[in-house]
Amino acid sequence: MKSFTTLSLILLSCSCGNPEQNETDYQQEEINLDTTTQVGNEIIRPNYPNNLNSIWDSVEFIADWFKHDAKDSKTLENVPNDFTSFYDEFISDSSYQKKSIDFTGFLGVIGECDSTIRLHNSNWDYDKWDFRDFFNQEEGWDDRIYVKKNVFYYEFDLIEIGIIYRRGFLKIDGVWKMVFEEVNTC
Repeated sequence: MKSFTTLSLILLSCSCGNPEQNETDYQQEEINLDTTTQVGNEIIRPNYPNNLNSIWDSVEFIADWFKHDAKDSKTLENVPNDFTSFYDEFISDSSYQKKSIDFTGFLGVIGECDSTIRLHNSNWDYDKWDFRDFFNQEEGWDDRIYVKKNVFYYEFDLIEIGIIYRRGFLKIDGVWKMVFEEVNTC
């Protein structure tokens, strides 16, 4: 019995730690959001820092990257014209949609109450949902778009609950590509 108690105390002391030390590095230190891979003047994608410890750290990093130095708006007036025509086809043609997702650099996540689903080429389902039809249409939502050169990002934020849906797009070699999606269903 004495050895069982001793073993339990050792295991308990090893598993407990200072909560501040157990926080992720992303939350503890400031990350430079100005780092990108570029070709000439064209943004290709954000460079992920090495200290992201979880998929959720990566989600927060890329969402922050999309918003950094971007013009935000609660209206759709600033949606680039070429993005509008791209998005019309993106939501109306399943093969075009799949070709318009940059799966090599794609971060896609569905957060459910008790699980996380990583989205990728083999489990992608065609999605014809048009965010423009629901943008700031309901009371209690704080929906925003963020626009900067070759970058378009939108998020749907249910006040007092949090982000429900967000997507990020980059113009790569002159063509819009989706590189980020997060859906929270819980």
